[in-house]
Amino acid sequence: MTSNTDMSDSDEGLGRLVRAVNFAAVAHRDQLRKDGRTPYINHPIGVMNTLVQLAQCLNVDTLCAAVLHDTVEDTDTTIDDIERHFGPNVRSIVAEVTDDKSLPKERRKELQVIHSPHISPSAKLVKL
Repeated sequence: MTSNTDMSDSDEGLGRLVRAVNFAAVAHRDQLRKDGRTPYINHPIGVMNTLVQLAQCLNVDTLCAAVLHDTVEDTDTTIDDIERHFGPNVRSIVAEVTDDKSLPKERRKELQVIHSPHISPSAKLVKL
């Protein structure tokens, strides 16, 4: 289930990405953006689109992680759920960009700054 394949390399990669978008849409189904009107799923889809359009990223694991990046923070999805459905590579990227919501926002931001030099290139893209 893990893959470092490029989107242009396989139909399997496209299928995994579609499953990730659906998983995120279901997980975020009752959430709205801060404006109170826009479905939250627009944000992770937008992140994924930015990676494709501006960063020319076609790596399946990175794109899956982009669309799944807020599921662990903002829904009842666990990091183990991510691994079970999308493999250890996607799990690793999502874990790198997931904040501990039990900490105050200021501390979470401090930790992002501290950890940012040490995260993977894929996680850096998702954090853009």
